[in-house]
Amino acid sequence: MRELIIKFGKEGEYYRELDEERNYLLCEANEIVQKIKIRLDQEKRTVKQKTVELWMNGQKVLVTQMGFDKEQSLEKQLEEALCKTNKEQRKHVKKFKEYAEKERQLFLNREFKTFAIRFDQVLGKPDLVPFPLVLEVDKLKKLFDEVYPHVATGFYSYLEEIITSIDSSYRTIVKQVRQNKTFINDAGLNKEVEFWFEDDEYFSKFVRYAAASFQSVSKKRIDALYPRFRPYQELETFLFEFLGREMGFSDAYELHAELNNAFLKEYDKILFQGTVLKTDEMVKSLVLAPVIQKYWEKLPEIMEFDGKVILDAEQEQVTVSEH
Repeated sequence: MRELIIKFGKEGEYYRELDEERNYLLCEANEIVQKIKIRLDQEKRTVKQKTVELWMNGQKVLVTQMGFDKEQSLEKQLEEALCKTNKEQRKHVKKFKEYAEKERQLFLNREFKTFAIRFDQVLGKPDLVPFPLVLEVDKLKKLFDEVYPHVATGFYSYLEEIITSIDSSYRTIVKQVRQNKTFINDAGLNKEVEFWFEDDEYFSKFVRYAAASFQSVSKKRIDALYPRFRPYQELETFLFEFLGREMGFSDAYELHAELNNAFLKEYDKILFQGTVLKTDEMVKSLVLAPVIQKYWEKLPEIMEFDGKVILDAEQEQVTVSEH
């Protein structure tokens, strides 16, 4: 859960620089407010104050009016507003200053700052389906530090690709949590996912997965690879030409669907370990071949077949021997 979030009210004048739906990082909100001040000054305009909310650790601690005509930064206006509140709210001043300083220090790294803001624009937007991912800046830094060394040159040119990989990784987590928690509604799923990301061990798994995903062949590539993979073609032929006749096509279709899901699960398992699948050949040998081998070994049990199946992934050949 992020320590500091800034929200702007929807009432009053509209400013093109502000997205009133966003949950802003303090440094980003500061800069946007400063840009608006400069523009209004150049246009020689006077405007009404804007409502701003300060959230700390998931709790709304302040709602105040911010003036664009004041020389003070947004941060200073919020600090002063906190100091003028009741005793209960004033206790937040020290923590607010600590959080603001930590964010400021981390954002001295301009590449990290750009990464954090873009992450928030894509994954932190409130209307993200099924729900947004809002990470504290320390965890954003851990994620950035894991991915950054794998960018050869031109970090900014790879930023969208990095964010896309993280978005895909996030959706993998949501899907796994949903599968492990049957009959759960969206609100309950949201809570479970939040718990998942708050756990340091689980978050480290996510970081490994995201970094590996950025460097790997896309999971979507599996759909293009397995139909042309000879061991898969042989298994598919066996399922529908032999098993379909012997046991019924509904069983064959069920096994076929299980096989496709097993490819995706094997891919995820490998990336959660931090292993990178850089090429199509690595996907074939580390994902497709082991899953197909397991299914060949599973079939004799289903068919009461007393034999042995050997899969040579490199040669893309399957050998079936009877005892």
